Amino acid sequence: MTNKMIVPHRNYLTKFRILVSLYILICTGFMLFFAWPIAAEGNGMAALIYSLVWLGVGAGAIVLALVLSTSYYHSLRYEILEDEVIERAGI
Repeated sequence: MTNKMIVPHRNYLTKFRILVSLYILICTGFMLFFAWPIAAEGNGMAALIYSLVWLGVGAGAIVLALVLSTSYYHSLRYEILEDEVIERAGI
């Protein structure tokens, strides 16, 4: 039997991007939800700045994740041998 190389389906990239984006949005939401009362305790301007900073960090993380997920997807290869499956991944 010859070795067979398989690449993942394009839907995997879409699923991966959605899951990573949701994870980042949830983490950003928790940061805003739990730390908003602490930042708003002093004055409203500090809370506004805090919120804008964390929204910017979340947006930057999503963009970075979308760029890196494409490289990761294109580096995935599966080699099927007679008795094992070898996953080749790396950016």
